[in-house]
Amino acid sequence: MALTTSGQIKLSEIWTEYNGGATPGVNQNVSLGALSVNVADGGTNPDAMSEFYGLASCIASTTKWLTGDNAGNLFYTQADSGLTGWTAGPQLGSTRGWLRYAVYNGSGWVAGFDNEVWATSDTSGTSGWTLTKGNTGLVMGLMWTGGGWIAIGRYDAFYCTDTIPDGSTSWTTFDLGNVNVSGGVANDGTNSFLASRSFPEFRIRWHLLNALTEPTSQTTHDIVSYFGRHAYFVPDGAGSGNDVYIATTTHPNSFYYTVGNSDWSSATVSLKGIGATASYFDYNDSYYAFADSTNCKITSTSGALTTGGYSSTIITSVGIDRIGQIFWNGTSWGAPARSTSGNTYFAVFRNASNPNGTWTGVTKPSGFNGTRSIGLFPSKRPHYNAITDLGC
Repeated sequence: MALTTSGQIKLSEIWTEYNGGATPGVNQNVSLGALSVNVADGGTNPDAMSEFYGLASCIASTTKWLTGDNAGNLFYTQADSGLTGWTAGPQLGSTRGWLRYAVYNGSGWVAGFDNEVWATSDTSGTSGWTLTKGNTGLVMGLMWTGGGWIAIGRYDAFYCTDTIPDGSTSWTTFDLGNVNVSGGVANDGTNSFLASRSFPEFRIRWHLLNALTEPTSQTTHDIVSYFGRHAYFVPDGAGSGNDVYIATTTHPNSFYYTVGNSDWSSATVSLKGIGATASYFDYNDSYYAFADSTNCKITSTSGALTTGGYSSTIITSVGIDRIGQIFWNGTSWGAPARSTSGNTYFAVFRNASNPNGTWTGVTKPSGFNGTRSIGLFPSKRPHYNAITDLGC
């Protein structure tokens, strides 16, 4: 159809074009829904955004947090706070090891154990699990990229492009080179990357993979001595639109970062002292937070990630002596934990935006084996989901 002299198209003009030149009457502007179907040809109006746009819809999981014990047993809660409602699920893992990582992508769950990757299209994650990859080594990290999965074993990466892998899924191995222990995987919407401990140098090695889901090459960069633990991407982490890439480490009281440089090869590498070993990290709209697993210390700032003043809370008074990866689910902070003698806690939560303050220990549910959980994972991760364009 011809454009108006202003270049603007009115709905009334679209109606006229759509209906063979007829002039619309009052309130007869065409709707986008009407444009999508010709009822005279037996079509029906779209009843969901997925039908209109041709996209798969994202279903929010009824499970809000998921964890496991040392025998492959899964446990779930439907409480956003994580404080109540924990129940036992199936036992997974042929080796009956720890649940190391789990991610929900709007269509189902994928979980990494000591030597395997399992998956289910059941959005609650309470049934239908299938072994999809064995002989992975410890699954140190797992990520949905928006178009596929990348799992990080102890020495190698594995990727596939299925929305939910099943038993017939073909995972492709990606050699990371001379790696002693691989770390967590992340992405910035364009590329995937991870931080590892190189061997025999024992330095932090940054791996930039050349694609989100099917990498064929990588750029590696040795950052500095000390063991690399995990990799993170923080949009606008330095303010004024400057994105930050983080490599956490065993270096005391610090993390390494670079601003706006995804491969670090020509980066200005900076060390930020924060008063806690920065093994784990997450953030919400108001705070950046690091977790020191050994000292049970949460260190955070409400300022810029790279320049803000940090404060800390030690949460051993809860009755624990070890914590793990910290997550924010839009409502609460949560972390797996190990109980001190005489206590039976497996996780700790804080139901407030500020991660510094009082945390609450949660008692092991019936059937939980051992004294701790290694991983505690939310179905919803607001900023991670935004990067991968996940709408729930």
